[in-house]
Amino acid sequence: FIYLFIYLFIFYLLFRHAHLTDGAHNDSEAGSVTELAPVASSRYILAKEGSSTLIECNVTEVQEDVRWYNSKGLLLGEEEGGKWQIQERGALNISAVSFEDRGRYTCVASTGIGLTRNYTVILRVAYTNSGLGLYFVIVCLVAFAITMVLNVARLCMIKTFLDFWSENSSDLNPADNLISSPKAGAEIEAK
Repeated sequence: FIYLFIYLFIFYLLFRHAHLTDGAHNDSEAGSVTELAPVASSRYILAKEGSSTLIECNVTEVQEDVRWYNSKGLLLGEEEGGKWQIQERGALNISAVSFEDRGRYTCVASTGIGLTRNYTVILRVAYTNSGLGLYFVIVCLVAFAITMVLNVARLCMIKTFLDFWSENSSDLNPADNLISSPKAGAEIEAK
């Protein structure tokens, strides 16, 4: 049963590593429009792939103009087929979150007097459309089955040996073997 726990632990580690991303952005993609300064206030949001997510723009003052940028620096809004929508109070609604949507989202809120504040959220996406999870389960089950078959074979060999030993234990007495063996008997008579 310890093998089962080992396989389950390995599966857990592989599943956790394969299906959660750290939300890091890829700077090699084209399209950087705006360079944003690092922000002290940030938090993480975990979204399941295929679900919708609402990201609040948590700045303390009332905003007149709210703009959202993703990790590539692109301005988000009504374009992109309606995937990113800015709500009335400045919240960003991402419909049908995909694995490619992971990364940093920054809202820049401007007031009428020229004061600008920003707030950054890192979106992590749980990747659910992978066949790798099932693959790892099958590999672990096959390895577990092979281990169990080998253990049963080993137990059968031990049982056969013990049965043979118990049936022939009287024949294996060393003193009896010396006397009953013709060669040993000849050596004893010669002395």
